[in-house]
Amino acid sequence: MKLWFMTDPRYSNLEKVWLWEEFPARKEFGGKDLGIDLVARTETGDYWAIQCKCYAEDAHIDKGAVDSFLANASRTFTIAVETLQPHLTLRPRNLCR
Repeated sequence: MKLWFMTDPRYSNLEKVWLWEEFPARKEFGGKDLGIDLVARTETGDYWAIQCKCYAEDAHIDKGAVDSFLANASRTFTIAVETLQPHLTLRPRNLCR
């Protein structure tokens, strides 16, 4: 999935994509599994939290399947490793169409 986001022309505005385990600010979220699989940084400095799921096209996903992700994807964190902006927010994006 990481490679797909980095190469698909629809996401050409992404500067960087990390696996959750690689993300520099992961420790500020407790370093544990929060349902976030990937984090992407856009050209404008926004961060996207991405959760990857593989379900049948006609499947219904209940709230419980994404609760942890939704609770943590909008948290604010500080990152000094990759940017000069002191406070950034992960914003969940709906990539399904």
